[in-house]
Amino acid sequence: MTYGKPRGMPTLSFHATEPLSRRLRQRAKAAKLPLSAYLAETVERGLAFEPPKVALGALAGTAKLAAGYDPSAPVIPANEWAR
Repeated sequence: MTYGKPRGMPTLSFHATEPLSRRLRQRAKAAKLPLSAYLAETVERGLAFEPPKVALGALAGTAKLAAGYDPSAPVIPANEWAR
């Protein structure tokens, strides 16, 4: 990923403890990235692992596929098992 500050890119800020600030600066330096670019890349990677809340909400109620559906019941009824 390449980062600079394209026109119209919003500026965000946050507060960090002194130890966290040092670690972030050290890692950005090791990655040979400006701190801002390192933070943007790190946050982007972190967001990729967040669960998709919108998709989960869109699936709400889909378990009610048929009246009387019991997810704990065997897939093949006992009376149809191989004899």
